[in-house]
Amino acid sequence: MQYVLFFIIASVGVILWWNASMRRRFKELMKGSTCIFLEQMHIHEDGYSPNKGIWIGLQDLRKSIPYWSDCCIDTTHQALSALWVQKDNAFEQLTSFVKQYGDKVISFVWKHYDDEEGSFRNHVSAWPSLFATFSAIGIIKDLIIVQRASSVSDFDEMRKRPLSKEELVSVLGKDRVRKISQFLRHCRSALGGFSDTPYESPTVVSSDAAIIVSWDMEEVYEDKDREDTKDFIWKCVKEIPDGKLAFKNSPGGGEYCSSFTRYAIRVLDRLKGIEKNSPDLDKVQKVVLFLKDCEDPSSGGYSWRPGKPPSIVHTNLVFNAFRKIVFEKGIVSEDGIIKPQKLASFIKMRIDQGLGYEKDSPPNMHVTANTALLASRLADKYRDQVKIDEKVRSTLRNAILSFFDENEGGFRGYNPIKI
Repeated sequence: MQYVLFFIIASVGVILWWNASMRRRFKELMKGSTCIFLEQMHIHEDGYSPNKGIWIGLQDLRKSIPYWSDCCIDTTHQALSALWVQKDNAFEQLTSFVKQYGDKVISFVWKHYDDEEGSFRNHVSAWPSLFATFSAIGIIKDLIIVQRASSVSDFDEMRKRPLSKEELVSVLGKDRVRKISQFLRHCRSALGGFSDTPYESPTVVSSDAAIIVSWDMEEVYEDKDREDTKDFIWKCVKEIPDGKLAFKNSPGGGEYCSSFTRYAIRVLDRLKGIEKNSPDLDKVQKVVLFLKDCEDPSSGGYSWRPGKPPSIVHTNLVFNAFRKIVFEKGIVSEDGIIKPQKLASFIKMRIDQGLGYEKDSPPNMHVTANTALLASRLADKYRDQVKIDEKVRSTLRNAILSFFDENEGGFRGYNPIKI
């Protein structure tokens, strides 16, 4: 009898210990889980419903405001990417920022490097991940380019090219570049595609990050690897009513949305999978029909799904997808795809509302950066129809810079001060 009693007590003790351990681990994850923040999930400007969120392993645990109020690698990368495109009449301001704070930003990036894993952390308490590594490499690349460019045109041309391994070695060191390459290979899945860490399943978003890092590091990508990755991406597609196609983040269960569809398009584009002579051309055209259905006719903005409220984040992501399939490739006619004037009004409205997820809510980097990127891309594409004046550009630049923490050398995700 005493053995049975001992077994019961021991079992209860193990269960209690396990639960406490898991609770501690969950708190760590809430503070430090990595990968893209809100653009991967069903986040709308009318709020976030946990029941509607897209669960992507551990990635979406990073939705807590306290976590994102810290400086992170991805928010810093997002901020710099958005700053660089606001370059009209501002190139001197950008170069001045890099001269003043470039060393601090690099130090901030180094603080997040994990030498044992050969990759970067998104937050000092986070796990090393592929997406954080993608963001860190992106930060380093942009800083190198700004320091070397002598004009806006120089900057644009240099950004279109990958960094060479020699350039990365000059900043990272030969051993770190070797370890990052090794980490990339460990994230490669036998199923095709890449995962955010070597211990997770492959996803569309992680595959997108991996392809860009590989390109910047001039990694050799064999034809078989390219085909395996393309096959993996197409396994994530879902047929929806009326024969249209949209992408999920992985082949298994989960939601489809315009965000994942945009990342899938970018991967396919880099792997030469959406050319006019592509055998998948018919499927790509069906993807465009889904994205077009995500438009809100009254505002000209786009949502995560047809019939849902439009958001500035999803509008920028869909605009990006259209840039690849429609504007650059000419796979589908441009007629009626974008309503430039309505979209310009939509951007102005979001700026007037304070650049938070909801009207008058605290400004956050995600909305601010996507607004800045969309405004610049819209003006570049429709320069004869849309004018984004310098006052708007200046407002967006100053809004982005307000997230910068001079002590940390990085950009925060939230700004308690109304812009």
